[in-house]
Amino acid sequence: MSKLTPIILAVIMLASTSLAALDWAELEEKKVTEADGRSGPDATVEILSPRQTVINSMTGEKQHTLDAGEDTDFELYVSNIGDTDVEELSITLTIYLDESGARGPVAKDSAGNDLSWTNGDVVCDDAFVCPWSTLASGDILNNGKYTFSYQGSPIVWAPDTGDYQIVVELNALGDSDPGNDEYTRFVSVVDWTDVIVDLSWDSGKEVESGDDNKFFTLSVSTGGSTSWSARSIVLDLQVTGTVSSATGDLDADGAADDLLGVNQITNIGTSAVVETFAHEEDQDNVSNGSRYVLDFEDSTEWYGQITPDSSSTSGDYTISVNLVSYVVYGQLPDCEETVMANNTNGSIDPNETQTDITYLHFCE
Repeated sequence: MSKLTPIILAVIMLASTSLAALDWAELEEKKVTEADGRSGPDATVEILSPRQTVINSMTGEKQHTLDAGEDTDFELYVSNIGDTDVEELSITLTIYLDESGARGPVAKDSAGNDLSWTNGDVVCDDAFVCPWSTLASGDILNNGKYTFSYQGSPIVWAPDTGDYQIVVELNALGDSDPGNDEYTRFVSVVDWTDVIVDLSWDSGKEVESGDDNKFFTLSVSTGGSTSWSARSIVLDLQVTGTVSSATGDLDADGAADDLLGVNQITNIGTSAVVETFAHEEDQDNVSNGSRYVLDFEDSTEWYGQITPDSSSTSGDYTISVNLVSYVVYGQLPDCEETVMANNTNGSIDPNETQTDITYLHFCE
């Protein structure tokens, strides 16, 4: 105790001396000035949609990408965390090219126009111009989900493939903290492919009834953002319920096959001999094979019929189809091959420089 007392007394005395040396009027004035610097409206923003693209640092795989050519709008979370109302607010949205993580030039649309818009009429005192007259302290705009608009209509972006940075900037009258008025989101836009499958009754009805034979059509088509072909499409067709028989041509031999239960359909498209492998540089290193092919934006139909079980007074029956798989041909990541430049017939010449060469072949 005796050792601690002098230290405590010294601290108290030091504090007393320091306070005595201050001008109380000066201290009070400084406090008021600092408080004034924090008061006022303070608008903040975050981007809700589109989502941030995440890249796996180990594999390079991307998650939450955007599909090329697909319409994309922009949903924002705008709030006022200040202690007074926001009376005027404008919002600017600009899309920049991403250059290896750095913000590049402003991206342009197909007509060469900058992808940048400023909506100066978000909050103002003119009810005929702005949808909101104020954004009160502690409030959020449009219940927390504001779709960015320009001249009264939501901005819709149909992006080309590439990497982008979406930047949103707020401009609030008297904003007390401009440091939180900007938000940036990275997105990557990629090409996409799609196999579209549809089932319909030939009668045109949504729901069939009765005990006579029922004919159905399976339609398959391809879509996407760029030209491609689907190969070796595999579908699972399932027929269940009060059915006495179900038939269709599963193996393209012209004969009717039993469809009861679950069956795979593989003869979708046109049978053709196509290229299945091609070396990136060696034009003589090519392989071919027979495949069923459905080209870009083409469609094909497959037919079947079922006979309800007439021995039952009532009951349900169902036909369902699921896409199992399909094959794409091109210069794909799985086609990459790395070989040593001086590796001849499996042996390495020690007198040559061992330099790896990476090829990106064409393959399925």
